Order: sequence, then structure tokens, then C-alpha cells
Amino acid sequence: MRVFNFWQKWLVFFGIVSAMFGIFLMSPAMFNTDIKYISSAFWDSGVAPVEVKVFYNWVFGVYAAMEISWALFIVLVASYPFNRKEKWSWYCLFSCISVWFVIDTSFSLYCEFYVNAVNNFFFYIFLMLPLIFTKKEFF
Repeated sequence: MRVFNFWQKWLVFFGIVSAMFGIFLMSPAMFNTDIKYISSAFWDSGVAPVEVKVFYNWVFGVYAAMEISWALFIVLVASYPFNRKEKWSWYCLFSCISVWFVIDTSFSLYCEFYVNAVNNFFFYIFLMLPLIFTKKEFF
């Protein structure tokens, strides 16, 4: 039981940290700034062209909204149905996290945006560990 509580709280904590990261992601859009490691993946100069700035800021805004809502989803599922050991919540988290990982990482690799692919790998591990270590509680 103690192990389950640790991993359940881990999921909630990681969801909260992900939501804060999403809020942080809004700052480039709000302050019209470049993020060097992203710009350098797509432009040799390391700076997005002026013509791209509006699109760039919009993408960050949309990405931030997606990150925050995805994090809230993890927090709510982990806090209630997962905590009550409802089997569907384990499947839900496992499938959503895996689908995100495969699609996001595939596109990152295709676009040669390796920094994001590596980040995804670590996020995936941090999110899958609780599911791996709690599986016996559900099945």
C-alpha cells in the first residue's frame, strides 16, 4: 500500500510540475522572445526570422494550453479514479501517455528536433514508472 501511495503522489506531483512548465511555456508568446535551443534546431542563425514570430508565438500559446490541460488531466485522473484503483484509470493513463510519446517523438525525430525527442524520453520514463510499479494493484 505504501508503494502505491508513493507512485500515486508521484503522478500528481509530476502533473503539477508539468502544468507549471506549461505556464512557463507561455512566456515566449507573451514577451515575444526566442528560445535559443528551439530556434537553433530550425534556423542556422539560431534566431527565428521576423516573419515567423507571430506564428512562433501562436504555436507556443497553443502548446502551453495543451501542456496545461494534459497536466490537469493527469492530476485529476491520478487523484481520484487512479487513487481508488479503478482499472480504467490505469489503462487511460497508460494509453494516453504512450500515444503522446509515440506521436510527439516520431515527429520530433522526423523534423530532426532531437532535443525534444530526448526530453520526451525522460518525460515518458517519469510518467511510466508509476504505472509499471502500480500495475499489480490494478490487475
